[in-house]
Amino acid sequence: MTAVEFPLVLIPCGAAKLDRAAFAAEVYTSSHFRLGLQAALALTVPERVRIVSARHGLVRLDAWLEPYDATIPTDTAPERDELVATVAAQLAQLEHQGATRYSVSLLPARYQQLVADAARQAQPRVSVPPSLLSGLGGIGYQRQALARIVLAGWNAVGQRLVGRWSSPDRALLEDQAELNARRAAQLDQLLRGWVGPELGTCAWYALCDQPAAGLVAHPVLGAVPTCSSCAARHELELVTP
Repeated sequence: MTAVEFPLVLIPCGAAKLDRAAFAAEVYTSSHFRLGLQAALALTVPERVRIVSARHGLVRLDAWLEPYDATIPTDTAPERDELVATVAAQLAQLEHQGATRYSVSLLPARYQQLVADAARQAQPRVSVPPSLLSGLGGIGYQRQALARIVLAGWNAVGQRLVGRWSSPDRALLEDQAELNARRAAQLDQLLRGWVGPELGTCAWYALCDQPAAGLVAHPVLGAVPTCSSCAARHELELVTP
């Protein structure tokens, strides 16, 4: 039986950070970053996640980082060339390790363009897929899409990738999904204090940081994690798991 290869998943860093050194998985503190990390862990194992950092390029979750103040440079900024070169070298190393054969991007547009430019410079050249968030517009729509990935896990979203994996056998995918969940527990102590036991933060509005109390059916986005306050304010029917 051929083993499923876990994809490399790219997520963006965040502006809000701790004021002390910590592992990369915990140094970024925004709810949007936490939701992106949840989505990544729904698709792959922790060691296959890379944070695209405006200072360090591609960062593992277990990398030890000092807090920093930097944003993804604009296309004309002189420091962008240096960051692109850094990411290109990191992508080339991952390619050499065979880690870029299957990859998923959960990056917003500016991050995606940076990685795409770096991929073209990498030797050998690396292929980076379009972001699953491409064309979704504002951060609210992106948060809702990420929430759907978290809820779907290896089911609906995973089906888009099955054809590219080593085996489309459903039983094998389910076995690997169970393994994925066990490996994700490596970060349980970090995630427990951030996102609650299952649903994470409310995704009905981008600026809401309240813990989700259940799910609300959206006509386009499906089941969206929603807090009690948003549900009550807009008279939404909240379904608890």
